[in-house]
Amino acid sequence: MRCTLLVLVFLLAAGCSGTAEDAPSSENAPIVEGPPPGNPPMGGPVEVAPGLPLDELLDSRVDGATLQARLNAPRRMETEPVANRHVAGQVDTLRTYVYDGIRLQFYTITGGGALLQEVTVTGEGYTTAEGLGVGSTRDEIEATYPHSLGAEGSTITYERDDEEPTPTVLRVTYDGDRASSLTWLLYVD
Repeated sequence: MRCTLLVLVFLLAAGCSGTAEDAPSSENAPIVEGPPPGNPPMGGPVEVAPGLPLDELLDSRVDGATLQARLNAPRRMETEPVANRHVAGQVDTLRTYVYDGIRLQFYTITGGGALLQEVTVTGEGYTTAEGLGVGSTRDEIEATYPHSLGAEGSTITYERDDEEPTPTVLRVTYDGDRASSLTWLLYVD
């Protein structure tokens, strides 16, 4: 046993005593650029978007279930049971599709059907036909939604008279004079 231990110590010492000159040279090693084959390059996170322009999302003429079927997969889906106000004992579902910079909330009726209830934009890159989006000035928003329904802190709720094709109620949160969040409220009863 002692002899085996002595041989192991000797071999260990011999292996550790090599110099850098004994090591293989890396001068002739191939230069590898990028990741090894089969591995994707590292980069920033992939943006997750609904796949439809904001104007199409806000078009009240589009059926909610049809709209849901056309959406890309969200980054995250949140669900919440909701008691149906018109059918005693029926529980429907509030489904929130969360994408980068935009959130869509649907009221899904048990037994079929879905209604788009709310669209919230918090990221740049989503604008309406009128050019409204995150970064719009208060004057630009009030030119399209002229009637203020009230304010709470830095959030103002607006209404406009025409109904088609976009929602008539808009809630805007401002950072200074610029919109940092826009929420369109669609009528769902």
